[in-house]
This record gives sequence, structure tokens and C-alpha cells, in this order.
Amino acid sequence: MTKTIISRLAAALLLAGLLAGCQKTSNTVSLEKADQETRTFINAPDGLTGELKDNYVDFQFDYPKSWVMDPASSQDGASNFVRVERRITDKGGKFTQENFAVGYFSGSGSEQGDKALLPKIAKQLEEKFAHGFSNYRLISQGPAKVGDYSGYEFRFESTIKDTAHGSVTVWGRTVLLPNPKAGEKHGVTIVIMGSSLAPEIKNASDVGVKGQLPIILKSFKLGKDATDSVQAQ
Repeated sequence: MTKTIISRLAAALLLAGLLAGCQKTSNTVSLEKADQETRTFINAPDGLTGELKDNYVDFQFDYPKSWVMDPASSQDGASNFVRVERRITDKGGKFTQENFAVGYFSGSGSEQGDKALLPKIAKQLEEKFAHGFSNYRLISQGPAKVGDYSGYEFRFESTIKDTAHGSVTVWGRTVLLPNPKAGEKHGVTIVIMGSSLAPEIKNASDVGVKGQLPIILKSFKLGKDATDSVQAQ
């Protein structure tokens, strides 16, 4: 069972450019500190098919209005619930500055079981990433947190040479977050990326801390109880 879970997860998240997303519900609010408008993505089961339907998870987050949402999500064969990106678009093409994607994985349903399972899933997934990104280098791996949620992550670096913007370094984090509801096996896999094309990001430690990704990470809510509470406010 674990081998099957890892295989599906690796296929879903091998390349960041293939992660898909679709906005189900949105509204516009003002972030005073960020001095920019945001939209709210609320995951919903409506219209999902295949693996996304079978592994559905409730979550929501705010993201900058200027970011682009991948239109391919929720279609047949999609591997992720959502992907949003801050990018540069010019005559040379589309280039990632920062992006955020949410997929899924199946955990053990218990805190103790996940402590043993998550490093195994992360290790095999990390090996797949190593084959999918040029000049790949693993930076670190271990326990991690996104907001109030504890999980397990690995961080990596990749260098893409000879682009229209020269050599571009990409730093990534892949975080496995179990469902906070006891006994619920369906958790989320979060892929967070930042590149040297974002002026605020200079190294792996800046990803999710500087730039615009913190807006998303600080607003991220996982599980039906959490999302219902936010919507009721």
C-alpha cells in the first residue's frame, strides 16, 4: 500500500510546471500590511473526478490577486487541487518567480503512524524530484510546520541554465501535512517554490519567508473544522 501511495504521489508532483489548479470560490479583500489585494481559494469537491475526488481534502488560503492560477486543475487527469504562481511574462516566455501548489497523499490516520510514514514518503518523492530537475541538490529534510500544522519536508535547489533570463536558480520546499482530524488519512502535499527571478529571494531560507509566499502560508487553513470556522466569521 505504501509503495502505491508513493508512486502516485511522485507522478503527481515530479515537475512543478505540471502541477494543476482551479479556483472554486473567490473573493477580494485588502491586506493592509502587504498593501495589495488578495483572492481566497476554497477547495471544494464539486466537479472533481478520479484521484482528486477519492483523496479530497478541505483547505483554503489567500493569494495575491496578481498571481496566475493554473487553469488545468480539476480536469480529468489533474494531479493537484490548485496551483498559483507569481511570474514574469515577456517575449522570452513565462518564468516562475514564486509558486504554491497543493496535492494530496494518504497517511496512516494516526500521529504516531505518520511520524514513521512521512519520512519514507518524503525520501522516495525526493528521489523523483532529483531526476526531474536539472542540477538538483538536496538541501535539508526533517520535521516542518506550515502555520499551526506540523508535518515533514525536504528542501532542494535546482539551476536552469541558458534561459532568456540567463541562469536561473530555483529553490523548493515539499511539505507533507497530515489531516488534523484524528483518524482521517487524507492529507495534503504542498509544493512551494521561489526563484532567483524574484528580487526578494536570494537563497533557500528566503522561500516562504520573503517575497509574497508568506501571504499564502499565513492564511492557509487545513481540515473541514478550520475552513468552516473561517467561512463563518
